[in-house]
Amino acid sequence: MCLLFARKSSRIVYPLAFLIFAMLPVAPLLMRAGAPASFSIIQRWHVGGNGAWNRLTADPVNHRLYVTRGDRIVVVNTATGKQAGEVGGAKSIRTVCLSPNGQTGYFTDAGSGSVRVFDRGTLRLGASIPTGADPDAAVLDAGTNTLVVLNDRSESAALIDTTTERAVATVALPGRPASAVSDGQGVTFVTINDSAEIARIDLRNRKVLGTWPIPGCSGASGLANDATEHRVYAVCENNRLFALDARNGQTLTSVELPDGTREVAFDPTRKLLFAASGGGTLKIFETGHSSRRLAALQTVKTMAGARTMAVDSSTGQVYLDTAEFGLRTGETSEELRFRPTPVPGSFVVLVVAD
Repeated sequence: MCLLFARKSSRIVYPLAFLIFAMLPVAPLLMRAGAPASFSIIQRWHVGGNGAWNRLTADPVNHRLYVTRGDRIVVVNTATGKQAGEVGGAKSIRTVCLSPNGQTGYFTDAGSGSVRVFDRGTLRLGASIPTGADPDAAVLDAGTNTLVVLNDRSESAALIDTTTERAVATVALPGRPASAVSDGQGVTFVTINDSAEIARIDLRNRKVLGTWPIPGCSGASGLANDATEHRVYAVCENNRLFALDARNGQTLTSVELPDGTREVAFDPTRKLLFAASGGGTLKIFETGHSSRRLAALQTVKTMAGARTMAVDSSTGQVYLDTAEFGLRTGETSEELRFRPTPVPGSFVVLVVAD
């Protein structure tokens, strides 16, 4: 399991738009099969701590949430909302991936150009595996025991055999990668940001099978998939969400998203798709089992900046993180003075559930 996000230019920043969109009215709730959807924020975990943040990864097996905070991972107990520990020893952590065995975790460290292995029980660090320049997003394919790591700067994917904990190949990509998902059977899909297309990697033969353009997309970003129904969902920076057939790349449908949406996550148990906006909204769609349509169920008001998320498919809960924002009070340039800045100690995880 990995929570994936966009390329470097779309990582966590704090533009003034966050504050503006947070004040806009949220669209009324839409109906789900004749009944109102009822998702809401049920808890707010005040984690605190300083530093920026990147991605979230839920661990249903151990009831934990892994929150990347730059040089460390904050581990939260999802049963209590309290911090259970930290994983340190890194420079710039981007993505956490979890093995199916419930024991091993991996994270990309862009600062050292490597993947680090850690024990999910003790949180102790293990092997360090070199990847390439600026490793960012990653996904683990359980069918081949392969960890696919996207190297942003070198426009490539490092393939790591998790049984030996060694890099076995580097596959060149046709542009800057943004996010990746796997079908669990040896094929990984990667959004290419600058060319607005999806590249498919054959993990067994260690090569790119080809690319699928996404007509009408500008700046391909977040990615999710429904492996059972052969659907891939791509978020684009021109505020569109596209559903594609994972077998042939055919565009099935597209819908408009709120400005500032860069990430999408899928709950395979409930067939729900979630799109988080930095403006402070979480849109929820019902995908259906065979339908090509995306039925909008609800728009939940969250908080400004809450655009990274993880879904726990065992409970149906959605986790988002952000902080309160203010203006700089110390001596600084006029430009920075009016740039929204996280208030120290205000970092929070929002828990959204039905």
